[in-house]
Amino acid sequence: IRAAGLSPLVISSVDPENDKAEIGTYLDSGFPVVLALQPLSGQDGHAVCVVGQKIGTLPPRADGSILFNEASRAVKAYYVHDDRLGPYAVADVQPFTLALKGGSKTVTTLEIRWRSREVWETSILKAAIVPVPVKLRLTATRMRNMGILLAQWAGTQVAPSLAGQIQLSCRFLTAPELKRNSLAYGFSNAGLRRLTTNTTFSRYVGLIEIGAPTAPLFSVVLDATETTPNPSVIACIRRSPSLTAAAPLELLAEELGAKKLVE
Repeated sequence: IRAAGLSPLVISSVDPENDKAEIGTYLDSGFPVVLALQPLSGQDGHAVCVVGQKIGTLPPRADGSILFNEASRAVKAYYVHDDRLGPYAVADVQPFTLALKGGSKTVTTLEIRWRSREVWETSILKAAIVPVPVKLRLTATRMRNMGILLAQWAGTQVAPSLAGQIQLSCRFLTAPELKRNSLAYGFSNAGLRRLTTNTTFSRYVGLIEIGAPTAPLFSVVLDATETTPNPSVIACIRRSPSLTAAAPLELLAEELGAKKLVE
């Protein structure tokens, strides 16, 4: 990866929910992800390259105190390139209870299917390795941690009527990609001009999107090139014209040190 001029980011597996969120952020950003797998059969470990996701229905939260859902929880399987089989094998993502001394642990497993769709191999996910540009220093972990706080806050301050239905997603973009995408945000001419010409963006940005089941509510844009422990916020963008709770977003933008961009 370094020989290709990129930086290898190694992410240790934690559990299915966390793993799907981390891997999904990079896949949605256009980065392939290499997975280090350990077969349950006891054979030597192996690596496969993930190039896509199979999305199903978003399951409801069992914990009522969590007022949001993550879009990545709808991931059912990955499409992987496995050099033992070929391209586009389907790998179902499943939880697996691993017995340990003094207890147990839920880990992420991949059930790789090939041609006949029967399970060819089941492996424990040990780690993910992502080749990212050297200048992309913000990790999905740090961006997601901030997104979780914002999504929970949105369920109490911005759209309490949507508590439990709010959805969170995160991804990386380049500054030109963000500006092109903003043409579909429904801004006024003044708002669009403020975003595209009067706001200074880093080369790579992190985008936290907070939305309702049918439409986005607001987005927070982060500088993805800085190495500071707390992500630097560039802009707070109101995405929904029907969102009347402008005051909380103004306070949020002020607290985060961001520009607030409205329709």
